[in-house]
Amino acid sequence: MLERLRRLFSFRRRERARQDVIRSLSEAIDQSYSAVMITDLDSRIQYVNAGLCHQIGYAREELVGKSWRDFEQPETAPELLADLVATVRAGRPWRNEWYNRRKSGELYAVRGCVSPVNDRAGRLACFVTIFEDMTESKRDESTLREALERAAEGERSKSRFLATMSHEMRTPLNGIAGFTSLLRGTTLTTEQDEYVENIRSSCEALILLTDDILELARMEGGKVVLDPAFCDPRQCLDDVLDLLAVRAAEKDLELLHWVDEGVPPAIVIDEMRLRQVLIHLIGNAVKFTRKGEVEVTMRAEEAAGQWQIAFTVRDTGIGIASGDLEKLFKPFSQVDESSTRRYGGTGLGLAISKNLVQLMGGTIVTESTPGEGSTFSFKLPVAVEAFSPRSPPDLGPRRVALAARPGPFRREFARLAQRWRLTLLEVDTPEEMAAISWDVGFVEVDTTLARTLAACAPRSPETTYAIVASNLPRELRAALRGHFHLLLNKPLHHDALTYLISSAR
Repeated sequence: MLERLRRLFSFRRRERARQDVIRSLSEAIDQSYSAVMITDLDSRIQYVNAGLCHQIGYAREELVGKSWRDFEQPETAPELLADLVATVRAGRPWRNEWYNRRKSGELYAVRGCVSPVNDRAGRLACFVTIFEDMTESKRDESTLREALERAAEGERSKSRFLATMSHEMRTPLNGIAGFTSLLRGTTLTTEQDEYVENIRSSCEALILLTDDILELARMEGGKVVLDPAFCDPRQCLDDVLDLLAVRAAEKDLELLHWVDEGVPPAIVIDEMRLRQVLIHLIGNAVKFTRKGEVEVTMRAEEAAGQWQIAFTVRDTGIGIASGDLEKLFKPFSQVDESSTRRYGGTGLGLAISKNLVQLMGGTIVTESTPGEGSTFSFKLPVAVEAFSPRSPPDLGPRRVALAARPGPFRREFARLAQRWRLTLLEVDTPEEMAAISWDVGFVEVDTTLARTLAACAPRSPETTYAIVASNLPRELRAALRGHFHLLLNKPLHHDALTYLISSAR
């Protein structure tokens, strides 16, 4: 008897504990802001919490005992309901979004999860559904979508405006540039010639600006299409350097370059876009460098059959503080407003360069120190046909004399001589060069030396070459031709220089 009483008391304690747990859970669920509903296997409502009553607008007694199908919306897609039934009957929870109808008749979006519940025997007993009212979320999504659509339309309108205005401006500017060139061919006074030159340079600056604006408009409108084809990367770089040579010479800057022997002779890339990036980066380096040099290096990288061409543009210019680097690639942005007045420009070139590099699948990075200069580097993936790595030409045992002022150009020439196994004899002046024995001679001729030589009697040594700036006046060039076998413009084309040295006897 005693044992039976103990078992009875133990059972009652467990039952009370279970009831306490159930009561606590029930109170927690009922006070929850989430909407919770329990239905039997025939979709008849067994329980709803206060959250669901608040959400749907019905009292608890209006819902319990009713079939949830009575509240089901005719707008609900039949395939959605079929998926719900198939999923929960298979013992898996079902999540989706649909619409409920409040007691007021208002339809509202919900995100719900219907979970099957088994009894102790493992048989399906009921379903628990938790509803989340999506009204505010949908409203926010709609507001955000409308804002994005308005912003996109604004960008499209801006791009159309920029493209139209750029086209309209370019036509008269080309006319001004053309007639200015014709006017310079007529007889003008010195003062008139200076005015005409100012008109020409201003017009060219405006043409470049309209081209940049038009390019930016194309990019923002998604209308830039790449046209990859085979090109010679060395020739591409030489052409770009030739375009910028006069600008560098006007500031007495050395424009240097170095190409690794491992660079393939032909790569598949959009050559026009590559030139565009190089022109912007090198031109920018020249613009912001008052003295010293601008150096461009090119190398190739290959890993697992994938090739990349890497370019680096280094200058000794004004430099940029690390905190201002993020401004560099934003359109119409300058690091310092005073630099706009001092150096000119709109800040479009770097923004266009970054977009083009990314469009071609590459990346661009910047390193800079204020007062010491900047380095811009970018890598582009390219396709390459099978080729044999180019070996440096062995031009030894030729003795090459170089008369040049100490500095970056002389260091580059010495580096080339070492690559080509030449015996290089470096001197500072042509007079020193005349006192030594050599096979091929090169003389760096600046304006002062050119005027001095122009006043001397001409002579024509067959193996002596003058290295001159691209902006050397025509009359001085004509006078120098009697003193040298050939005039070579800076920056030197390395392949052409190789040919001249190898053909010297």
